[in-house]
Amino acid sequence: MLVVVICALTNVAACARAQFQSGHLYVTDRVFRDGDILEYDANFNYVGSFKPGLQSGNNLNLGGGLRFGPDGHLYNFGELIDTGGNSRTGIFDWSAPAVLANFYPTPGFYVPEVEGFDVLPNGHFIVADLSTIRDYARDFATFQDYTITQGGGWQGVFLHNGAVFVVGVAELGGFDTGTRTQNFYYGSMTDNADLSVRADGVIALNYQFHDNDANLLNGTTDSVELLNSSGTFLKKAFVPDPLWTADGGLAFGLNGGLFVPSNELNPAGSAIVAPHLALLDSSFNYLGSQTLAHWREAGGIAIAQVPEPGALTLFGACALTLGVVTRRRIRLRQAFIGIMNLLAARPQ
Repeated sequence: MLVVVICALTNVAACARAQFQSGHLYVTDRVFRDGDILEYDANFNYVGSFKPGLQSGNNLNLGGGLRFGPDGHLYNFGELIDTGGNSRTGIFDWSAPAVLANFYPTPGFYVPEVEGFDVLPNGHFIVADLSTIRDYARDFATFQDYTITQGGGWQGVFLHNGAVFVVGVAELGGFDTGTRTQNFYYGSMTDNADLSVRADGVIALNYQFHDNDANLLNGTTDSVELLNSSGTFLKKAFVPDPLWTADGGLAFGLNGGLFVPSNELNPAGSAIVAPHLALLDSSFNYLGSQTLAHWREAGGIAIAQVPEPGALTLFGACALTLGVVTRRRIRLRQAFIGIMNLLAARPQ
């Protein structure tokens, strides 16, 4: 309803973005205290910014994680900075592009320190805080711990078919959301920042740090580790780019291909030149890289997988609401003209 009201009170252009469109990419722009979430269509054309959804003068300082919840909303963790420069940390709930439905502040500044999170079917947040994995109510007032038998340094979190997968420092843990117990542990090959899970259960782990100097000197090739949903190693997906430093998220596309954000470094490995996406097909063959307009610093990524009929329904609601408002304006104008005509006809 809020989206429809916004559509009606702004313009038709607002209606065009008042939904998450299937196949669109959403990436965090992690510039310090000037962050943003940017939207691109399936052809990598820039669609818009989320900043218009903030109160005037407010700003963002964002972490890397972006997750679509079971309600179809897009969630991210970070800092909300007010006009006085004061910051609160919490989880942002976007009901549509640039439409901030809620902000759920943490009890303290980076307390808990949300290294990674996802949204459970009941609306709770499952949060990785380096040494703990917890199921938090949305107000963060209550929580339940997951039982960890092996692992630590937990960071990225991803839910899939009743299981939750959490990456840490050179490891992956699989947990059951019903019992909140650990199913498996996998010792991975490098320090990981985030992960994504494909519909068929393939898990992709993303590096947190890449040794660019070693890549340049030794000709080594960066890669993404791939596992099945039981934590069994499948293969590496190689990215032959010596300047690649993929320290953010990654996401599977609608066709099963993989999108991996990276901050491209200069040959000395000391400065960001331009962020880009490494593109891999559904068999994990490297296809090349893609730059994105207005993207300044890479971080998290999410790809919308919403049903098209819902999009049509929402467009219809926007059009209907705009039509109702227009008709009301016409009737009000007609009533005003009628009153003025009556006044003009009164005897002096």
